[in-house]
Amino acid sequence: NIVHNMLSYHRAYRRKSRIPSEKQWKDKPRTPKPENPIEFAFIPPHIGVSSTHPIPTERTVFVHTLGTVPLQAQHGKRIHAKELGIWHGAFLGYYARPWLFRQRYTPTPAFFKHKFLALDGHPLGNAISISEIFGYHNPRHLKARLAFLITIAKATGRILILPKIIADYHLYFTWPFLDLSSLQGLCDFRETNFFSNPKSWLNYTHPFLSIAQVSYTNKAIGIRFPYTQNSPTWYTSPNYMEQSNHWTLFAHLMDSLLSDTQLILLHDGIVSNDFVRIVTNCKSLDQCEKQHSYLTRLTRFIHLHLKFCGETINLDRPAAKTFQGFDCFGSGSPDHADPNSILNEGEG
Repeated sequence: NIVHNMLSYHRAYRRKSRIPSEKQWKDKPRTPKPENPIEFAFIPPHIGVSSTHPIPTERTVFVHTLGTVPLQAQHGKRIHAKELGIWHGAFLGYYARPWLFRQRYTPTPAFFKHKFLALDGHPLGNAISISEIFGYHNPRHLKARLAFLITIAKATGRILILPKIIADYHLYFTWPFLDLSSLQGLCDFRETNFFSNPKSWLNYTHPFLSIAQVSYTNKAIGIRFPYTQNSPTWYTSPNYMEQSNHWTLFAHLMDSLLSDTQLILLHDGIVSNDFVRIVTNCKSLDQCEKQHSYLTRLTRFIHLHLKFCGETINLDRPAAKTFQGFDCFGSGSPDHADPNSILNEGEG
């Protein structure tokens, strides 16, 4: 090593002696001074965050993304910024809450037109579990329930809050499994923890002006306003066995009782094993049109337009590790289910 270093130094010294100095370089061209010279300075910590697992604070000005996807993709950067609460899209109408603007902007009625839809019925809230008896570890149930939520969001014109997915010991986000680009043209959506961000609240103390819990079952539709009611009020159509009348009743309730409700928490009690089988295994739309209800056909139509990454969620990529995971945006494939397969799980 010593001999090698001595030889390297000797060669470098010989090369250095051959380089002409400024005095020897008589025809040196003039170099104009730059108008905006580069300046170097140290910045305080947390002003710029650079990590595969960025942890921004109130002092953070920028996040320099490193690592692999999803942080290399535009959508991955955007969805992470939203989930971390550092997305600044208020002036583009993403949050659309008038109290954010204070004296800088005069709120208009358009700010109150944002109406949301989220899933109800699970203790953790807005969650789909594939760890229970009903649909245990069955990706068909997961895809059918997502298609049902998107169907209701499209039919009612509401913004869908993406549900979290529960599998065994972990929580998962929807976007590593569902290609969110396939939702374009179907419904608008927000990140899973949208409600946890104070920028999405109506004011400093209340996130929403009005909330309603809606339960959609095969026989009736229940509506409960938690601010004023302890138990739901149930509505039935004259002939609830006629599913077209049942859907008409739901549409009527949404346009009358729930038209001004900002947040609807929907319990998908209608999603049974038969519903899942029809939605994911129907051989053709023509067959569904003839044999099944309007809601089932509409959900099946939405399901055909959705794209997914993999047959089921990747259990190695829970929400705590999605920074190092992958982004399904723009890379999903339609769910081509085997029309001859039959679900054998019992009703839970």
